[in-house]
Amino acid sequence: MIGAGDAFGRIRSHYLGLLSSGCEGHEKVGWGSMNSQRLRFDVLFGFVELEGVRVLDVGCGLGAMWAYMRERGIHCQYTGWDILPDMIDTAARRYPDVNFRCVNFLDAEAAGETFDVVFLSGALNLPVDGQPEMIVRAVDRLYELSTTASAFNLLSSSADFIEPGEWYATPQRMLDICLKRTRRVVLRHDYMSHDFSLCMYHD
Repeated sequence: MIGAGDAFGRIRSHYLGLLSSGCEGHEKVGWGSMNSQRLRFDVLFGFVELEGVRVLDVGCGLGAMWAYMRERGIHCQYTGWDILPDMIDTAARRYPDVNFRCVNFLDAEAAGETFDVVFLSGALNLPVDGQPEMIVRAVDRLYELSTTASAFNLLSSSADFIEPGEWYATPQRMLDICLKRTRRVVLRHDYMSHDFSLCMYHD
């Protein structure tokens, strides 16, 4: 989960409510099901070779991406960032040997650090004030933080059903934003009717 300016308060209260609930792990970070969460991970993993590379998971939540990587036998140098200390504390207790850190990747504190591959899964789905500007900034930061590729997913405005309280992006608009950073972009909208993923590659 990420935040920008005044958006942090809304994001924090939303996810703290989920974290303190009696929900299952995937529901605590806003996913409808474990299968949908893993399907999104599979799509992101399919964009790039992960074996042995430095991977950053932005909005890592409770460490579900790391756990799934381990289950699939993917060996990489994983780092998880989340803006919420509560999420990081819980993830670190679950997986004490993993590098989890409380970082807002939009802030200057994250400047200067880079990774081979950067993933962001589900961390941009809440509507916040200044959303258009924040999304552009987020895409910029994902690209800046990566040296090989950065990939992320969003809810699609072409969905069959729009869930209240969620933010849905226009695929073509997001593709255009990514193409301003690099001409090497892949968009997938074939795995779920209400979701799409983008990957930006470095030359």
